[in-house]
Parts: sequence; C-alpha cells; structure tokens
Amino acid sequence: MSDDSPCELTKRRKVIMTAGRIVAIKGFERLLASWSTIASKYPDWRLEIYGDGEHTYIQSLQALIEHHDMAANTAIYPSSPDIISKMLDSRVYAMSSLSECFPMVLLEAMQSRMAIVAFDCPTGPRNILKNNKTGLLVENHHISDFSRSLEKLMTRTDLAQTLANNGCLEVRQYDAKAVMKKWNTLIDEACFS
Repeated sequence: MSDDSPCELTKRRKVIMTAGRIVAIKGFERLLASWSTIASKYPDWRLEIYGDGEHTYIQSLQALIEHHDMAANTAIYPSSPDIISKMLDSRVYAMSSLSECFPMVLLEAMQSRMAIVAFDCPTGPRNILKNNKTGLLVENHHISDFSRSLEKLMTRTDLAQTLANNGCLEVRQYDAKAVMKKWNTLIDEACFS
C-alpha cells in the first residue's frame, strides 16, 4: 500500500458507520434492529449514522436507540461536509436501504478502503458490490443475517481487510480517467466502424 492509501482497518476506530438522507427508504431502523442484537457484546464498538432528514423519522430512530438501550454506543449526527474523513477513520460501512439507484456512497466507502455490508435490495448495492469479494450482500429483510455479517466484519479482521482491499481496487474502474477512456473507445468505435 502506498503512503497516500487509506490506512489498514486495525488502525482505525472500531466504528460501523453509514451516511445519507435520514428518510424511511434508507431503512435505518433495519440497521438499528441488526445492531441491537450484538451491540451489548461489543461495548468498544460504535454505530454512527450521519445525515439530515425528516425530523419525525429521526425521532423514531432515536426512540429505537433508547428502547434498545444503545445510546452509549450509537449516535445520529448531522451530515458532514467531509464524510470521507469519517470513512477513513471507521472500519465498517453498513447500507440498510430498502431501495437505491446507484449509491455513490458505496463507491466512496470502497475508495476509503472500508469493509462493507449491505442489504441486497432490488437495485443498487448488487450493481457495485461483489458478494464475498468486495463486500457482503445480505438477503433483503434478513435482519439476523445482517447482524451476523456485521459481527463477522467486526471480529474477522483478516476477512474485513481483504474485502476492503478488494473493494479499493475494484472502485478504480469508476475513476474519471478510466471512464473517459471507455467513452473515447466507444465514440471511436461508433464513428469509425
């Protein structure tokens, strides 16, 4: 790894993080339900949610945090203008969305060399992540499997690091230079064939 590459996971805070608009479609209650089953086993780990959104939905998430007695290691923060720095200091990225288009935040997490777990919702994560190669895809709505996947990434640092490294390599295909090269090839083929 070069000096400008993100540091290895064991040198980062023991944090599972997620970021995005805090609205129902993002399924944050699914993430909290998954986390609630393992949070007390890992008091040195935290779940951090970053974003702005619907006030009543945020209140319902806060109520879930209180209900499951997770306030000591779970927090919701406003969106950050430098979310990449948060990613670079966290180990696991968790995506709990009910639906996504093309979630750029997963590309940012991959570029930040994070271990990623996501629900395999109808669109989005499956178009970016390769299950068990660049992240873990969990069958949609399977909360207990999501919990097990989180725990796996928390406890198996070798697996988490391998997935993070593979993801960091895979995300290079979305680099502007790589994309422009593909566009130029496509245009050349269209114009000169």
